[in-house]
Amino acid sequence: MSQTRDPNSTYCRRCGAELVWEHPKGSGHYQMSSDYVGGDICRSCLEEQRSMPTGAAQVMDEDVTKISVTLYQAPFAVLSERGLLLKMHDHNRPYAGPVPSQYYMPVFHGNLEFRGPLPQDPIARRASILENFFALYNRDDRPNPKTSRSMSVGDVVKLDGQFYLCAPTCFTQVDFKSVELNGPVVRLVTPDGSTLEVSVFPNDDFPCINIDLLQKDGSSERVCFVEHNPEKAPGHQLHIGVYCSTEEDTVYYDSYVRTEEKVYEV
Repeated sequence: MSQTRDPNSTYCRRCGAELVWEHPKGSGHYQMSSDYVGGDICRSCLEEQRSMPTGAAQVMDEDVTKISVTLYQAPFAVLSERGLLLKMHDHNRPYAGPVPSQYYMPVFHGNLEFRGPLPQDPIARRASILENFFALYNRDDRPNPKTSRSMSVGDVVKLDGQFYLCAPTCFTQVDFKSVELNGPVVRLVTPDGSTLEVSVFPNDDFPCINIDLLQKDGSSERVCFVEHNPEKAPGHQLHIGVYCSTEEDTVYYDSYVRTEEKVYEV
């Protein structure tokens, strides 16, 4: 992930060069920089296109490669409570995983479109795809803005069957897997056909119950969870987290405190 990438900047759709205008001259007209001619293509790529026969230029311009990617995000509070967020931000010791997938939910699954050829070198190809996806997900018009936040450290991207953690300076390949289930799993089919799955993790450091909504394609979406956090103050160790489409992060309800039921006589 290039640190020079500005999510508010425009990049050439073919070579990825940043497109920048120079300051206006005294005449009031813009003077084009060496790499920007307007639109979403740099000067060198435009000259290359103009030098081609019309048919070849059209084919080059219309050549689109679609790459399937999935983005997973976890609540920052959850990662922080488990000491993961601090480790993932460490510049000196890059986090090597594994990344516990039970805390994440898929917030985007779809195809990225790339015009023109991608790098032939596998490492350069992967870096180009991930950097472009990072830039896409840090724009105001990113996909699924109501159910996901901008991409940042701690997020995980699935590309070509592998998982890559968004780190401070680059993407690093990691194992992305759930801890082994050590409790029962129950599925509930509601009258409207929706399927909910309840998973229990009694032997985890933070014992919890997760409720997921299963999709028709086999994927799942976390709805809510109930968790016991022994690091919290007494009376605040049991809490409920709900994933809400109108909020970027998890909505936490007040800690559940067991009290005696009051009976009122009428």
